[in-house]
Amino acid sequence: MEMKRKLLAIWMVLLLSVIPFSCIGAGETNIVNTSSQDMISLEIGVTEEDGNIEIESFTITEGQLEEFKERLDQLMNEIESAEDMQEVENIINNLNSKGGIIFSIIMKFISRVKNIFNRELLISSGHGYKLNILKKTSLKMHKRVIFWHYSPNKLINSRSIILKPLSFQMKSFRGRQFGLVSKFNGLYLFVSHRFPQKSYSFMIGSGKQIFGFQL
Repeated sequence: MEMKRKLLAIWMVLLLSVIPFSCIGAGETNIVNTSSQDMISLEIGVTEEDGNIEIESFTITEGQLEEFKERLDQLMNEIESAEDMQEVENIINNLNSKGGIIFSIIMKFISRVKNIFNRELLISSGHGYKLNILKKTSLKMHKRVIFWHYSPNKLINSRSIILKPLSFQMKSFRGRQFGLVSKFNGLYLFVSHRFPQKSYSFMIGSGKQIFGFQL
């Protein structure tokens, strides 16, 4: 079984590596320059098991995004240190306590996600070159099976947590990694950057099956 998972990971990495950058950059025009500071577009979508996605866009600053990443890194440390599932639920249900505009936006959306703690839980944050699953032009399979493929980042490293609630088994991945989640039910956040700068994504939610691989 372990060998099959490794072969699957290798196959998917190869598949993603041949996707042309013209596809990846299809939504790159959302960066707007102002006279004071760079503004960027943040897209948030709530996905359901049937593949439907409700999407909204917000304009934020690079500083607000970096602040979010730092506070999210602290939050993931808290989750990794949790002793039971109830503690994890309390941490997630109190995201507003972390402060910052992005956490406020996330709480607005995450309240719409149903039964987030009933199946395997995924919390993932990272940087890489990838398709934006929130785009209408994305393949339908990306709405039923969501992939992530992160590479290391100099300041705040990419990381993911996969948690099985019943047995309270937790797996953590940092840096270069690959993973997939089927029938994802949760929140997906995407910030697009022009190549060669890496785009950023964050997701939190549940899935029927979740696999992660350290590369």
